[in-house]
Order: sequence, then C-alpha cells, then structure tokens
Amino acid sequence: MSDKKNIKYYQEVLDVCLIAGRLMIEGGSEMYRVEDTMLRISRNAGVHDPQVFATPTSVIMSLDGGDLSRIERVKERNINLELVD
Repeated sequence: MSDKKNIKYYQEVLDVCLIAGRLMIEGGSEMYRVEDTMLRISRNAGVHDPQVFATPTSVIMSLDGGDLSRIERVKERNINLELVD
C-alpha cells in the first residue's frame, strides 16, 4: 500500500467493516459471525489477508499486513436483529 489512493481505499474498507462489526455485536450477533462478516466484506473489496478479532466489548481489525489497524469499542449490547438489518 504505497500511494494515497490505496491508503484511502483501505481506510474506507476498514471503516465499513468496523461499523458492520460494531452494529452486529450491538444487535446480539455471535462473535464468529461478526468476524466472518467482516472478513467477507474486506475480501470482496479486494483486500488480501485481513485479520479480525471480535469480543463482546470491541472489534479489532488489521489490513495490509498490519500496516493499517484500528479498534472499535462496543458500548451497548442487546438482542435487536433489526439493527443489523
């Protein structure tokens, strides 16, 4: 990831994945489903070898071999699958 265009694209993919993961956890999804969904989104966006770790209180994702990483905190959790929809 050398040029600014690629960096911006990877940041956008990371943003979308983290928002999706946070919303899923807030809606009551299992952690393995959150991780799987985030991996599918990033792979379909053309990102190779994304890394994801989800817990009930946070989502951690890394792209481009660890060069771009971010943590998203989850502050609220309940069972609301309409939130995910």
